[in-house]
Amino acid sequence: QTYTYLYYLAKLININGPTYAINNACASGQYALELANSLLKMNHADIVIVVAGDYAHFTEHLWLSEKGFSSNNGKLAPFTDTSSGSVLGDGVGAIILESETNISRRNAISKAKYINSSFSQDTWRINLPDVTTNSYEKVIKTSLSKYKGKPELVIPHGTGIPLWDKYESNGIKKAFESFRYSVPDVTAFKGYIGHTLGANSLIELILGINIFKNSVIPPITHRTINNSSEYDLPLVNTIIEKEVKSFIKTVAAYGGFNAATIIEKI
Repeated sequence: QTYTYLYYLAKLININGPTYAINNACASGQYALELANSLLKMNHADIVIVVAGDYAHFTEHLWLSEKGFSSNNGKLAPFTDTSSGSVLGDGVGAIILESETNISRRNAISKAKYINSSFSQDTWRINLPDVTTNSYEKVIKTSLSKYKGKPELVIPHGTGIPLWDKYESNGIKKAFESFRYSVPDVTAFKGYIGHTLGANSLIELILGINIFKNSVIPPITHRTINNSSEYDLPLVNTIIEKEVKSFIKTVAAYGGFNAATIIEKI
């Protein structure tokens, strides 16, 4: 009964406006952020708090293992030849989205700007992507087409499950090449925090925003400079110190939920 979470959270922070529960598997945070953006645009709110939290119940560990998607060595190594599967984790994150008018009125300082999101649903299998529809590639292309410029970083789903990582790698490469763009740096966070299920896309957006602040791109875990790879992407192997002005966060989620979100530094 997810409405109880909304009730207690709204009561705790004294919110009396509209509240929503979103569940689109691993893409939930991006769906919620787009809903928040719509509420602001329709003047239904001046400030929206987007919260995502999840924990790995033992039934989810069992389900992942039964599907053959669990790491056999306890390591989650996205886009790495030695990867054997995913490792679940627990997590919670929150982003406050505010209208530009309200920010100016409060004379507040923002960390980043929400640019756009794109979504699709391939409805083929709960735990396998439909490779014939290119739906993941299409959402990335849609977000790129609505952005005046090229993101300087890609933060993909990166579950460490070889089948899904290869699917993502192919989709990212084709999407950027369709605009005659070279693929920018690609990093992934799940090796640090585990796969946090419904909370992961929002948490990884937050980590991406912190790259703006710190001007440091963390490497993909368990990779080396000499790591031979089947993944034809510019994967980050070591810490890169550089200013990043924009990134695209992408998700190819179970249930066919595909999402791409572009965030820009202010």
